[in-house]
Amino acid sequence: MNRLTLVEGLRAYLAMWVLVGHVLMAAGYDQYKLSGFALLLGQNWYAVDVFVIVSGFVIFFLLDNKHETYGVFICRRFFRLYPLFIILFIVSIPSSLLYKWDLEHSKYLTLWGGRFLDQVNSEWKHWQWNVLWHLPMLHGIVPDSKGNCTGVAFLGQAWSVSLEWQFYLIAPLAYLAAVSRRPLKRVGICVFCLYLFLGKDLLTQDVISGYSGLGAFLPFHVEYFFVGSVSYFIFREIRHIGSDVYFPVAACIAWFFWNRFTPFCIWIVFLGLLLENPASYSAKILYPLFSHAVVQFLGRISYSIYLSHMLVLYVAEYFVLRYMPNLSSIAYFWILLVATVGGTVLASAMLYRFVESPGIRYGAKFASRFRKFPVPHQVK
Repeated sequence: MNRLTLVEGLRAYLAMWVLVGHVLMAAGYDQYKLSGFALLLGQNWYAVDVFVIVSGFVIFFLLDNKHETYGVFICRRFFRLYPLFIILFIVSIPSSLLYKWDLEHSKYLTLWGGRFLDQVNSEWKHWQWNVLWHLPMLHGIVPDSKGNCTGVAFLGQAWSVSLEWQFYLIAPLAYLAAVSRRPLKRVGICVFCLYLFLGKDLLTQDVISGYSGLGAFLPFHVEYFFVGSVSYFIFREIRHIGSDVYFPVAACIAWFFWNRFTPFCIWIVFLGLLLENPASYSAKILYPLFSHAVVQFLGRISYSIYLSHMLVLYVAEYFVLRYMPNLSSIAYFWILLVATVGGTVLASAMLYRFVESPGIRYGAKFASRFRKFPVPHQVK
């Protein structure tokens, strides 16, 4: 089995983690009311951080193996993201009114309901600005210092789509620097990433506060892409060295640093599994958790799951609040969870078939016109 198929399985778990976290929030179970594993599920922003690390790993894998020109790469990546993104963004604009109704009638969101309601009102107050910046997927670079909520307007979880797009725009250049024969370029790209990571703290407080929530400006997330990209080169160099200790060592490292670096620890454990000898005891136990047919299917449609689940949640909330208004918090949570999971998987399967797959095929076809340009020499 190709070990990289495990990445697809990881995406499935991350997408469902984001979904469950949002259902917990809708039912009033924020991080102040949870503990243990339930608290981890509620902290679903960690899942998005791991998604970003995975993106760094996968994109550098593609750049290292497909040898595409910049035009081909950008074209294929654009059509991978944009068709689903723009369709769901358009749908989300009127759907935000349904979300507003849910917020106004929910008795469960005692702590966050008012804040989310203010956000919806702000999205509509600045709707022209928000739509304008979403069209080129650059909404993440706009700070929220004026309460415009551009980064999370209407389709809130799409803030990370803008972040991904910003990374795609510079990833080929970063890759060429990373594989250059000149040490100065390799060191330079590392220093540049460190500069972005440290330099953001030197910005004015207004700018920092504008990106402190779900801001998707690349310098505020560069460390995750960097770790993912470096992880690819580690994987490339030592994956052929059989060992039975990669996963146990990675698990120990994660245990030591879990509370301070949770998303990195999750990735370290998974990377240890990727590097593990397929015949090892750890691999025999854990590989099926990621390679099972159902998990692989959910991984393939994980982008649709991630982008569409909130729209399904809004509909589920509406019907439950309207026709079953006196449920306990726990009953409300389970009904919402079942309805949201079922509706999201069904919708995502259809979106993958009729939107994502055609977009991928069209992107590959359209990108073929850029292949006439020579491919730059890449050093391994």
